[in-house]
Amino acid sequence: MGRALATAARNADALLRDGLVPTEARLFADARAAVRAQRAGLYLQREHRRHLRRFRAAIAAHGLDSKADFARFCAGAGLPHPRTVAIGPDREPEALAAIGELQGARLFVKPASGARARGAAVAHRIGGARWRLVTPERARDGELGALLAEHLAGEWLVVQPLLVNASPLAHWAGEMLATFRIVTARAADGKVRTLSMLAELPLDAGAPLPEERVVFPVSPDGGALSPLDTGAAARLPALAAPAAAFAGRRIEAAGALRALAEAAHARLAAAAALPLAPTIGWDAAWTAEGPMLLEPNWNWAVAPHYRNAAGLDFALSPRFAAAVRDGG
Repeated sequence: MGRALATAARNADALLRDGLVPTEARLFADARAAVRAQRAGLYLQREHRRHLRRFRAAIAAHGLDSKADFARFCAGAGLPHPRTVAIGPDREPEALAAIGELQGARLFVKPASGARARGAAVAHRIGGARWRLVTPERARDGELGALLAEHLAGEWLVVQPLLVNASPLAHWAGEMLATFRIVTARAADGKVRTLSMLAELPLDAGAPLPEERVVFPVSPDGGALSPLDTGAAARLPALAAPAAAFAGRRIEAAGALRALAEAAHARLAAAAALPLAPTIGWDAAWTAEGPMLLEPNWNWAVAPHYRNAAGLDFALSPRFAAAVRDGG
């Protein structure tokens, strides 16, 4: 018994110290860092689910788990948001007609709820009534209604115009839409504050749905990008200015994006019949039409640290920790 307890204690110490027990450390000697990072990610996912479990009813009641409901909330609150059309499994003719009225020859298609990346597609008009629906796996041509009926059959979808970056941002980061991850919290005095802002830039500018992105911390006050190390800078798109020039770049619309997220949080808090999570994450964009809210993002609302494509960790800010501890 004593020997077993000693072994268990050693394993526990190693697990706390390294994220791997000694046997795993030996088995994964050549991929130790990757296994450790994957395990950390799984732990964070579990932490997200546990944290949000008590707020699920409020999230559903306020339409924060539905992209179509969130679009209606933004419209009612006067908050800029992409034009959004929801279309059901039967691909109703009136919904198809509304999609046809969306401006532009390119559309963004995604599930009506759930993670944005899963099931996302881009639709291009290729002539007349024919469209091309592009997913990470394949491209299909046909009439738009038939393509949507086949894509994620049986699920509700939302369709929006495919947005591009505003010209000052596109000048150095490319046209493909950058996403700004903003975390807000409502303090005990009732005021909503921005805790953090990150800029996610697509790495593969030639892909319709790029999977690789690089993340910059952004000052919510002045919009300055924080410096990146050499490894992160080397992953930036070739179309951009020299990598070193990204450090210190400024997002001129940072203040407007911050104000949008804070206004959305304040409007929700004022109307909330059920207690909301103390922090809310938002996806926003600085588009050619101006700053816009895209959708709530609960993963970014509760993550205790962020990890970008180069593996940099950004420590939990004291303000963020206090908001979570005090319950908003």
